[in-house]
Amino acid sequence: MTPIQKQYALYGGIALAVGIAAWFIFKPTSTTTSGSYGSNDPTGNGGVLNPGTVVFNAKNIAEKLYNAMKDSGTDEDLIFNSLQGLSLTQFAQVIQAFGKRSYNSLYGNQINWNPLFGSLPLEPLQVWLKSELSAKSYETLRLRYSYYL
Repeated sequence: MTPIQKQYALYGGIALAVGIAAWFIFKPTSTTTSGSYGSNDPTGNGGVLNPGTVVFNAKNIAEKLYNAMKDSGTDEDLIFNSLQGLSLTQFAQVIQAFGKRSYNSLYGNQINWNPLFGSLPLEPLQVWLKSELSAKSYETLRLRYSYYL
């Protein structure tokens, strides 16, 4: 390697090191204004666990979640809008208000295609969410409410 090539290699290495250091210094943190998990937080909590402007009613939220998932096809937007701004404690109350409901895990609805084999199993909200949401959406909720999901 010639002295000029060594000099270029040295300058290139320095530029690479400065670039990596700048990335670590200026990279976005997980507590941005768009949510506690960055811009990928569709719950829209924005890092606020309990905004005081929304009246909380666990039964109403549980019914909204049920209506979003009860038929074939799932309204993921309604699910995330219903869970927007909930703290872990409030989410636990929604789980309790939802209780256990009949769920056909094979078809993703409440239709019992063969009643001869008995009634549908009763499943809690966690099972409904895991079965009805896409893997990416469920993972987002699991990160937000990891204690319960």
